[in-house]
Amino acid sequence: MQSPEMHEPMQHEIRGVSIVIPNYNYGRFIGEAIDSALAQTHPLVEVIVVDDGSTDDSRAVIERYGERVTAIFQANAGQNAACAAGFARAHFDLVVFVDSDDCCCPKRPRPSPPIGGRARRSCSSSWRRSTGPVGGPAFAGPNTRMRWPRSGS
Repeated sequence: MQSPEMHEPMQHEIRGVSIVIPNYNYGRFIGEAIDSALAQTHPLVEVIVVDDGSTDDSRAVIERYGERVTAIFQANAGQNAACAAGFARAHFDLVVFVDSDDCCCPKRPRPSPPIGGRARRSCSSSWRRSTGPVGGPAFAGPNTRMRWPRSGS
């Protein structure tokens, strides 16, 4: 009987990370989400913020970041359309989606393993809330998503 071949694990180096933040009327949260995306430890990160027709102060908050983010302002078409618009604008193989009322962990973006030795475009998500429903700390670990009920929304 033949012994199985041993292979070295394939290393897939991330050239860059595209972080897409879809937003609708979360002007009170979007700044923290953008700050967390800009604070990534990966050396090459692009942050794409898609505002889906917000009627609050979201646009003003997003515009304060200037050229540090790619801002897309579109008529309200829903979260799926906002995510698709951000994905279409992404330049890198690893695309991370972060809700506008969440924060991404600074070291989270990692590649998915290549399939059949070939790199592929992949999506990942990781959320961390900075505050819980009553202002207390909360944390959602890797590959989980935590939702909090919001008053007035």
